[in-house]
Amino acid sequence: MMLTLTMDVPGATKEEVRRGLHAAAAVFRKHNVSPLDSLDGFFALEGWSESGGLIPYSEEDDRAIDVWHEADKAAIDAICANWPPDRERPESSGMDVVKPEGGWPDQPPEGEDDPDDGERPYDYESERDFKEQYDRAIKEMEERRRS
Repeated sequence: MMLTLTMDVPGATKEEVRRGLHAAAAVFRKHNVSPLDSLDGFFALEGWSESGGLIPYSEEDDRAIDVWHEADKAAIDAICANWPPDRERPESSGMDVVKPEGGWPDQPPEGEDDPDDGERPYDYESERDFKEQYDRAIKEMEERRRS
C-alpha cells in the first residue's frame, strides 16, 4: 500500500519540505517501521492510558512511536538545515499520513457495511460483562495502590 506523508512547517519552502519528507522516510526505512505502525502505536498507547492498562500496549508499539519521533526530528533537521541561526525552528514538522485511497487497512472500504454501523443487534450482555471485568480490574488496582 502506498502511503503519503505530509508536513506542515510554516515558512518552509516546498524544497525544504521535500527534504524533510525524504529524511523522515529514510528513518522509517532504516528501522523497517511504517508510519502506520507508528500511528497504531500512538492509538495503542492512548487506549492503554485511558483504560488504566487494560488494553494491550507493547514494546513494539513503544518502538514504533520512538521511530515516529526520530523521523519527525530528522525532518525538522532537514527542513531547517539552511535556515539562519536566529530563525526559530519549529518543535515538530506537523508530519501526518494522508488516508490512503480505498481507506485504512484495518477498516472496510468506504461504502461497504461497517460491522458497527448499527445494523446488527447490540450485544448488551457482552457490554455488561466487559463493564464488570473493567470495574473489577479498577478495584483490584486501587486496592494494590492502597496496600
